[in-house]
Amino acid sequence: YEVSSVASYDSQCVVSGLIDRSVLFEDARTAQAQFALHGHDDFVMSLDVSPTGGFFATGVRTGLLGCVSSEGIGFS
Repeated sequence: YEVSSVASYDSQCVVSGLIDRSVLFEDARTAQAQFALHGHDDFVMSLDVSPTGGFFATGVRTGLLGCVSSEGIGFS
């Protein structure tokens, strides 16, 4: 299940935080999943993307925050 989602600033990608503790990246035009990131210790409650496209942040229910570089993963 999707808990939170945000569109990239260029509107090319939708990033969703899921109850299974993953972050899913989908093509905004086709809704096809591009890839997923795993490893959060709880479900991803909040997401945000950098206006410059350099990174995105995740927040989980336990209060931990993550900041991930988008370089090399095809996300802007």
